[in-house]
Amino acid sequence: QIGFGMLIIFCLFVDGILHKIITNRFLRVAGIICYSLYLWHNLLIAPILPQITPLRLTLYLLTTFILSIYTYKYIENKNKESLVQILSQ
Repeated sequence: QIGFGMLIIFCLFVDGILHKIITNRFLRVAGIICYSLYLWHNLLIAPILPQITPLRLTLYLLTTFILSIYTYKYIENKNKESLVQILSQ
């Protein structure tokens, strides 16, 4: 177990494939907005499930990501800032 942990840490700090995957900008953004993605995806996929086409799937993915980014920026992040201000007083 320790050897595996050391291997993961080594792969993260050395410019290898795992480091490139972990530091990918798209995956980092998806990680930041993952809760918003979780909240929106089910609401948006239900109407398109009976007849999924490439166009509907593309629109679904774009809409889900756009709504998730705005939800994170204007709801989640605002509430975090407010909570930090309340707790710091």
